[in-house]
Amino acid sequence: MSAGWWKSSGQRIMAAAASRPRRGIDSRAVRRHGQGLARAEREIIRLISMQASDIGSIATSRSALLQSRGWLLLALLPAIWGLFARPLLPIDETRYIGVAWEMWLRGDFLVPHLNGQPYSHKPPLLFWLINAGWALFGVNEWWPRLVGPLAGAVAAGLCASLGRQIWPDRPEIARLAPWLLVGALGWVVYGHMLMFDTLLTASTLLALIGLWRAGQDPARWRAWLLVSAGLGLGLLSKGPVVLLHVLLPALLAPLWSAGARARPLGWYLRLLLATAGGAAIILAWALPAAAAGGDAYAKAIFLTQTAGRVTNSFAHTRPWWVYLLFVPALWLPWSLLPRLWRGFRVGRGDPGRAFLLCWLLGTVVALSAVSGKQPHYAIPELPALALLAASAVPAADWRRLATVATAACVGLLAVATVVFQFIGQNYNMRPPAELAVALRARGLTLITLPGYKDQLTFAGRMTEPLPEIPKYRLGRWFDEHPDSVLVTMSDRPPPEIGLGRLARFPYRGKHIDFWSARNTQP
Repeated sequence: MSAGWWKSSGQRIMAAAASRPRRGIDSRAVRRHGQGLARAEREIIRLISMQASDIGSIATSRSALLQSRGWLLLALLPAIWGLFARPLLPIDETRYIGVAWEMWLRGDFLVPHLNGQPYSHKPPLLFWLINAGWALFGVNEWWPRLVGPLAGAVAAGLCASLGRQIWPDRPEIARLAPWLLVGALGWVVYGHMLMFDTLLTASTLLALIGLWRAGQDPARWRAWLLVSAGLGLGLLSKGPVVLLHVLLPALLAPLWSAGARARPLGWYLRLLLATAGGAAIILAWALPAAAAGGDAYAKAIFLTQTAGRVTNSFAHTRPWWVYLLFVPALWLPWSLLPRLWRGFRVGRGDPGRAFLLCWLLGTVVALSAVSGKQPHYAIPELPALALLAASAVPAADWRRLATVATAACVGLLAVATVVFQFIGQNYNMRPPAELAVALRARGLTLITLPGYKDQLTFAGRMTEPLPEIPKYRLGRWFDEHPDSVLVTMSDRPPPEIGLGRLARFPYRGKHIDFWSARNTQP
């Protein structure tokens, strides 16, 4: 096609368009179109605003959840730190894991053993829990080290639950109390250790929750069942000491419970039945264990560890006032904040604080009358301090104190990390345990002096106990067993019977020494 054709066609089209009649612009259509655009714009803005609001509310709710439940992470932080920063500490932690290990080896869940001998000093609940975890995860060190902290997390949750029941109209108390508890010095130090105190604290709180409910309505039999369950678990955790933590506020119930004041006889009869229920729980283990462990073991668990301690409870190896120092130290940094002590003021119509003070002060007085006084014996009373302190804090301040708790815990762990870099070797039982295993593998007989507390047993996964030979019998022993190696855990040398030192390891400011009558190199 030629260019002329394209030109002529374009001219015809233009002419046809020009010949058509022009139509005016419809203003109403334009307005309708504009209104539609405006409505669409408003709808888009509304949807965007809703999405932004939803995102903001989600972020706010997550932040609130973290602040209200973040204490759980803080409670477990020292345990996680401990897995990487420190060994199991002798003599307590190594002893208890050694007892659990011997229970595992023997398959005897009735009678705990320490270095092959029945161990009557502690009930079996902690050892059962360790063995239950080993049955699920295999034998390891991390699970036993988590049992105490997990019990501590349960205790912190029960502390919050008790706060909600005492002050249902003040939810901020239940939110703050666990933060104060897990941020306290005593809780950070003892709460992550392989010991019995957090188990005892959780059991005590369970019993006291039931006791508070019973105080509101003494006829509530389910509340008394909680008291029995808490007492029973406490007895299985650490023995009769749980009675000091629970029965004293129960006996003082007329000071905080209108129902107990109105009918004291009924109250004390129900308390007696609840205590009998707790005793039935411990007896379900103790009676078969006594039959299996023999007369000496039965006497130990029924007399030495119960009545024996009561009859010797006024020897006072430490001054009676020592808990006046222990408790404020355990409660750091909160004991340095005067406004938190306002929670000790009890006015009329405030049975909750009266209940907590009966628990706290009554138990501290009772502990002061017992001969053996250790700081961690007062750990079960820290929840009472936490609730009393939280009740004195305005609702707007609890987040700030939660931040302080986090900073205090993290700061203490940072300091402990530095300290263990310098002293950790004094508490590490793995090197001497590995040597002990190597010597046994070479056919040598390992012996020790009386008083061995399983310091090396679990670290070396030893399957046989170490014979404990008194000093006066060592000479004859080495004459009869010249291939023996003596393990001592003090700087006092053995008798002059011609022994030479094979190896030495630092141990709690002293040394673990391996001695032999022959020149046996490790």
